[in-house]
Amino acid sequence: MVYQKLIYVVFSVIITRNSCYHSAIMTPGALIQIFYEFAPVVAFFVAGQLLSFSGAVVVLLITTIISIVVALLYHRHLPVTPLASGALVLVTASITLFFDTPDAIILADTIYFWGLAAAIVVGFWRKKHLLEHMFDKTFAITHQGWRVLSIRWFIVLFLAGVANEYVRIFFTPEFWIDYRFTKILIIAVFSFYQFTLARKYRIEGEANAWGLRIKARD
Repeated sequence: MVYQKLIYVVFSVIITRNSCYHSAIMTPGALIQIFYEFAPVVAFFVAGQLLSFSGAVVVLLITTIISIVVALLYHRHLPVTPLASGALVLVTASITLFFDTPDAIILADTIYFWGLAAAIVVGFWRKKHLLEHMFDKTFAITHQGWRVLSIRWFIVLFLAGVANEYVRIFFTPEFWIDYRFTKILIIAVFSFYQFTLARKYRIEGEANAWGLRIKARD
């Protein structure tokens, strides 16, 4: 998930020395995770400027396979997020190439966004929100903070799926490549903005000024 890696990167860079992590620089691990998350995104966009849509999909397919292998070698197992998103890309990209149907790979983004949005909704009926399960070791914010964050992400993910369908129906596959890259940049900006929420709802004594956890949970 793109925003997950963005939060991880910012966390690695801005964490202060008085925290229990003692890291103020980008770690090799963070760079590896950035690579296997973002390499297919960037490669697909660049290929879309130079090749046909099918050629760009081939590049996406190859870089996704490489990213999955890198994630496997680094973690010694496949994390759920790269595995799920990678499998979705591999299946839909293969369908696109085999049947010459661009809609398949484009629909993958809609399925991904709406699937995450649905998972967030389900989290409202559980003890912990989905995002709290994912980021509780990184952020120390109140239950209300997790609730507000979940609502924001549900709205963004739902609208991203709607926008993706609009582009799929009314625009060309080539235009979708540019749209997809722009959409990811917009979501990245939104991700960074959530640090203001973490700052507002931080738990005193467990988080620094930006809501980043400095004390492990008991």
